[in-house]
Amino acid sequence: MDQEILYRTGTIYRDVVDEEARTIELSFSSNTPVERMFGNEVLEHTLKLPLT
Repeated sequence: MDQEILYRTGTIYRDVVDEEARTIELSFSSNTPVERMFGNEVLEHTLKLPLT
């Protein structure tokens, strides 16, 4: 099976880097549907949502 390599870019801020532990705080998000007990959940990734 041929798989295409996908690339993403982002910004990592110094305040989420722990140099001693060699870790960073990071979160991922996807618009792929995920089955939940109430049905499929799809996260919104547009500017339509108010940020609170």
